[in-house]
This record gives sequence, C-alpha cells and structure tokens, in this order.
Amino acid sequence: MVDVMQIVSVSVLFVLCIFRFMKRRKNEVIVFTRYPVAGKAKTRLIPALGSAGAARLQVCMTEHVLQTLQKVYNSLNKAVNVTLQYNGGTQAQMHDWLDRKLWGLPCVYRPQTGNSLGEKLKFAVKDSFSRGNERVVVIGADIPGITETVVVKAFEALSKPRTDMVIGKAEDGGYYLIGFNKNAKRYIDDVFEDIEWGTDKVFLQQINKAETLQASVSILPVILQDVDTEEDIAVFEREVGISRDELCDTTWSIIVPTLNEEKNITKMLNNVIQSCSNLKNVREIIICDGGSCDKSEDVVKEFSKTSPVIVRMIQSKPGRGNQLITGVTAASGTNYLFLHADTKLPKNFDVLAIECLETPGVVAGAFPFQLDVLEDSDLKRSEPWWFILQMKGLVWGANLRASKYEKPYGDQALFMKKRTYKTAGGFPPYFLMEDYILIEKLKTLGHIGIVKGSPIVTSYRRWRKWGYFKVTGLSQLIIIAYKLGVHPNTLAKWYYGDKIKMD
Repeated sequence: MVDVMQIVSVSVLFVLCIFRFMKRRKNEVIVFTRYPVAGKAKTRLIPALGSAGAARLQVCMTEHVLQTLQKVYNSLNKAVNVTLQYNGGTQAQMHDWLDRKLWGLPCVYRPQTGNSLGEKLKFAVKDSFSRGNERVVVIGADIPGITETVVVKAFEALSKPRTDMVIGKAEDGGYYLIGFNKNAKRYIDDVFEDIEWGTDKVFLQQINKAETLQASVSILPVILQDVDTEEDIAVFEREVGISRDELCDTTWSIIVPTLNEEKNITKMLNNVIQSCSNLKNVREIIICDGGSCDKSEDVVKEFSKTSPVIVRMIQSKPGRGNQLITGVTAASGTNYLFLHADTKLPKNFDVLAIECLETPGVVAGAFPFQLDVLEDSDLKRSEPWWFILQMKGLVWGANLRASKYEKPYGDQALFMKKRTYKTAGGFPPYFLMEDYILIEKLKTLGHIGIVKGSPIVTSYRRWRKWGYFKVTGLSQLIIIAYKLGVHPNTLAKWYYGDKIKMD
C-alpha cells in the first residue's frame, strides 16, 4: 500500500515548484517593432538606404535586440518573458519571421493597440499587468546600443521598494526604455498624457509628468541613441556590425563547381548573362574546377575575353564541397548563388532571388525544379512515355519536398547572403551531401524560401543514364545512411564508385 504521507509530500512539492516557477516569471520585456515591409519600415531612412535597405535595417535591428534579450533571459535565470508588440503584418508573418531566431527565448507576438505612442505604451503596460506581471520594461527595436546590463539594471531598479518607474534617456531628447512595477497601476492611465511625442521634449515632459503623479522614478545612467536619421546609421554599423553598403548592395557572386564540363560551360555562362535583369547585379562568375582533364579551362579563358561580366576559373581540391568552399573564398559579392554547370537559370533570376531573400524570416532560397526533358519538345518525343511519366513524378516530388519541407537540393541553385553563409558555417569539405548538410544548418537560422515564378531547368542526363528508380532509390538510401552516422565521403564512394579520388 502506498504511503499516504509520501503522496501528500510529493503533491506539496509539486505545487511549490509550480508556484515558484510562476512567481519567478513575473518580469516582462515588451519590444515595440514593425513588420518590415519595403516602403513602410524606417521611412525616414528611405532617402539614404532605399525602401528595401530601410526594411533590411528594421530586420537587423529587431533581430539584434532579440539576441540581447536572450542574454537577459539567461542572466535573470530565465525569469523573464518577452512580448513583441508589432505594427503592420500579421501574427503568422511574425511567427514566420522570428520563431527560428529565438533559440528558446519565450516570446509572444501581439499587435500594437492605440493611435499615438502614448496610447500604445499605456495599453501595452496595462495588458502586461493584467496578465499577472509585476515588473514590465518597454524598449524599441531601433536602439541597437541597448545591452544586457542596461535591461538587467532596469529590472533591478524596479525591484527596489521605493522605485516604481525607471527610464533611460535617448540622445535626441526622447527615451529608449521605460519600465514600471505593479505599484504604478494607480497612475498608469495618466502617466503618458500631455507628452509631445516625436520632439526633443519627450524625456523631460515624461519626468515632469511622473513627478506630478508622485511616481518614484529611477533614471538609468546610460544615454543611448535610436536610429532614425541618416546620421544615426553609423550607430547601427558600430553596434550591429553590418555596414551600410551591405544593407544596400544586391550584387551576386555566382559560384559554379565543375568537373569535365567542357560541353556545358559556354551554354551555362551565356544563360547567366542573358537571364540577368541587370548585369551590374552580377559581380562575378567563378568556375571552381575540381581537376578536369578536358578543355574546360580553355573554354573559360576564351569566353572571359568578351564577357560583359568578370568570369574566372580557379582550381580546387576534388569534391564538390571543397570546390564550393574554394569558390566562396574567392568571391567578393554580398550574395552567393551556387549553380550547377548543367542548370539554366530563369529570366530575371537576380531580381527573383533578392525578392525571395527580402521576405522576413527567409535566410536562403532556391528555385522551383524542372527538367529539360519536360521543357524541350524534341527531347520529350525521343523518350518513352513511361520514362516521361517518371520524370514528371520526380519533378513533382522535388518541388513538394522543397516547398513544404524546405529541402531543396543543390541543383535548384541555392542562394543566400554572404553573412548568412558564414553564420551557418558554410559547406562542409565533403564529396557528397554538402548541400543537404548546409540546408539543415540554415534551417536552424530561418526559412528556406522557394522563388515564386519560373523554375530552373536541369539536365536529365543522370536519370537517363542510370534510371529513375536507381538514382532516386540510391539517394534515399544515402540520406538514411547519413542519418545513421555514415560519413559523407564513405557515401560518396557508394554513389560514385571508382570515379572519384579522395587523395
């Protein structure tokens, strides 16, 4: 028979743990931000950065503040919640943008309520108190200089018995942080009244209003600067580590790994040049050769003499992973596009790819998949109907995998920003699975977007040579083996046989 006292003891301990957990999570940070749509985000900076650059600035600042709050969360022993109060966009869009960037930070999304900033602040603080929080701090997403120490000091001030309000002054005469504890409930309806928002009088007027209401105020010693004007961009560059040029630059380095692709290189290069909407967007095309024994190098040299963009071939160790790493090392563009030599890009690929990357939450992208045998009527007529049916099934499955599960393969022309590539750790130096491994790492940072529009068109030669079931079946077997711990280079030997040399 179970001891009744043991049951009671366990139950009491459980209740005490729940109570303690609930009690320690009475702190909340509210971040005011905007869903970053070009033309609507940071509009005062559009003349300096352009509408797309200003929206990218909004993205970077919000994500930077969240990284700071992750440190606050750990510093306060996880005793803080975070609410993002947003303007524009929907809750679903906010989730798509930020969920994969929170890394365990407890965060909810709520639309801002009210017309003026004062009304929005009042409703946000009252809502926080109504949900049981005892201390609430409100900050803006446009204060890149805010640190873990500043936020923690604000909560420490609100924990003192004689302080019920804390404020941090901004250099432009406003404030970058304001916080209250539950003692402020008596005056919270009035504390934001009669403030001339958007002027350099805001901080002093807020202090005077607090004194009129007999609020006990603690002023943080750190003065910070928000990012609203062109002169403030330097603050963003210094604190976030992203340059103004990087926000505005949309140039591409197109990196192509090759091995004995003499017959395809000229066609591929012409396709890139003819399909680009503006050749100024292509800084260079880098051919990364893995030890070809045909005339690939001669073909590239001849083409480069009359090419309207920089085209160069560099030599690499064998293996696609090594080749791609070598190409990245030589690249100078802000964005990378990794292209196979037997793949055709769609018209305006440069614009389509940038539009994809500008979707908040998207960290990398690829194009829809298509095979040349389904595009070219002559090729299609040359193959039996059952093979064409298999190829249609292959294309359908590849596009489903890419769009629903965010798992495009390398022959869909994977692209991303240089900074994202570095953050993810880049391609591994393997002979196989290099694209699969990078995509898995990228998915921890955000979403893999698929371009809306025309697909890339890839050669069907691999399936024609080996057959649909052999290629597809072996690919799935290799993925399973990789997940079971088999090294990618061992898998490459299975896949390529004696055709590769790893020495």
